Parts: sequence; C-alpha cells; structure tokens
Amino acid sequence: MSLEDFELTGNETPEEIEAMLDQLETDELEIDDAAEPETKTTTTDEPTVDNTEESASSEEEAEESGEDETPKGVQAKDGENIIPYDVLEQQREANKQLQQQLEELQAEKSGWQDKERLFELRNKQLEELGVDPADLPENFKVTDEQLDALADDYPDIGKVIRGLVAKVNTFEQPSKVEQSSQPQEPSNPVADAIAENSDLSGWKKEGGDLWNKAIEVDDQLQTDPKWQDKPLAERFAEVAKVVKEQTAQATKQQEADAKQKAKQEEDNLSDALPNSPSEVGQTTTHQRSNREILESGSDADIEAVFSGMNPAQIEALLSEFDT
Repeated sequence: MSLEDFELTGNETPEEIEAMLDQLETDELEIDDAAEPETKTTTTDEPTVDNTEESASSEEEAEESGEDETPKGVQAKDGENIIPYDVLEQQREANKQLQQQLEELQAEKSGWQDKERLFELRNKQLEELGVDPADLPENFKVTDEQLDALADDYPDIGKVIRGLVAKVNTFEQPSKVEQSSQPQEPSNPVADAIAENSDLSGWKKEGGDLWNKAIEVDDQLQTDPKWQDKPLAERFAEVAKVVKEQTAQATKQQEADAKQKAKQEEDNLSDALPNSPSEVGQTTTHQRSNREILESGSDADIEAVFSGMNPAQIEALLSEFDT
C-alpha cells in the first residue's frame, strides 16, 4: 500500500496521520519479507571445488546491484518521487509534540476556567456580606481628598507622599519622545501666516469686502520687487495696514459727501422759505434769475447755481456780465 491508496483531504488529525504511517510501515515490512528468497542448505558428497573466481564475480554483481537500489520510502502521489521513511518519522514526531502541547494548553485552559469561576463565587459572597472586593495594587489611585486628609493628620508624611505621587504620575504620562515620533500633518506656510495675523484671519472668516481688498493688495505686493523676498508675516502685515488705510480714507470721503449733501439740502430749504411773514400765502413769488443770484446772492446760492450747470452754461452765464 502507498500514499495513493489513502484519500487525503488535508484536514487529517495527528492521530489519523500516525495511523496511516503505522500501516505504511507494516505493509513495507511484509513486502520485504516476501521478496527474500528461501535458502536451502544441501549436503553432498561431491568433492569441494574452488569457486573463488565465481564468488568474486558474484560479489561485484552484488555491489553493483546495491548501488542501483533506490532508497526505501513511500512513493509520492505524483508517482515520480519517493518520500523517505526518516522524513515521515520526523513528521510523526512533530505531530506528537503538537498533540502534547495541545493537551497541555487544554489542561491549562480548564484550570483557568475553574479559577475564574472560583473568583466569581468569592466576589459574589463578599458582595452578599457587604464587602467590596479589593482591586489590584497597581490599579490603586490616590485621590486629592485622601492626600489632603493625610496632610491634615500627618503634615510631614503627607508632604512626602504627595511628592511621590507626583513623580509616579509623571512616569505614567507618555514621554515627549513618543509624541514627537508620531507623524504630523504637513503645515501650510501661507495658512499659518494668515492665522498669526489677527486682522487677516478675521477678514477671512467674514469673507466680505475687506478680505477681497486684502487679496487684491497682496497680489499687487507680490509683483512688487520690493516685497518679493520679504517674509510672509511682514508682507501680510503690510497688506493689513494698506487695507485699513484705504478703508479709513473711504469712510472719511463718505462722511464728507454726506455732510455736503445735507448742507445743500438745508440751503435749498432756506431759499424756498419766504423772506417775510407778509409773503406767506401769496400765490405768486418772484423767482430770481441766475444773474440776480450771482449779483446779490450768498456764496451758497452761487455754489448751488453753478453745481447744476455744465461748463458751457457757466461760460454763457459769465458772458452776460461782459455785455
């Protein structure tokens, strides 16, 4: 019988493999015994003949046949290779060791389960008696209240214990070397510089006109040779400064325009009022001409006349005084 006669699935247990190996060895021994020729000894009265040459030739043939013998083993499934018996024996020994280790682990597991059940039973009994099971010593933590109470009762000892607790807590914290070994995300220099500038970071969050102006000013500074080699922080500080100045100037101009408009409306309103109470209620009023306003009007009236005229009209009005 050879390995081909066994239906191997690859999921055999160590006991099944060992049984197969035993059967292979038994079959091999039976084949070897059957192959040996039966030797019979016969005694004759014939004279002894010197067969030295024949025995020498037979020994040489035996040596040659011995060299041609294939090593003993089991034929592999492919029919071309031979698995030596020593390899099979090593495999059997390895299976025995694995089986022994498995049995030891199973025995240890059974012991652990028994101990775990015993611990649970004892903890339950302690809880029924009103006793809290003690934790492991390494899990014990000293609270600040306990340290304060100890310092009140024993000031010197409490001070020493507080220092020891502080040292232990320091050792338990992760080291700076471990923290620095962790990979950090690559930083963005532009984003970091914007975050350091409070004005730019605030404008960026709002996303209004100030941030748009800051982008325009920064684009102008980037094309300026004076600012091309300057650090980002310095350039962004200049951007914030320019935006603030432009904003302040625009605010002042708006205030001036508003004041001028209010004054003009006030002057127009004063011109519409009658010069005396007797003129109130009159249906007809004298409308002064532009020339009369220039001759006798106030500076505000004259400015109001010119503000509503184009250059050609102003030149025509001034030419009336030349005639």
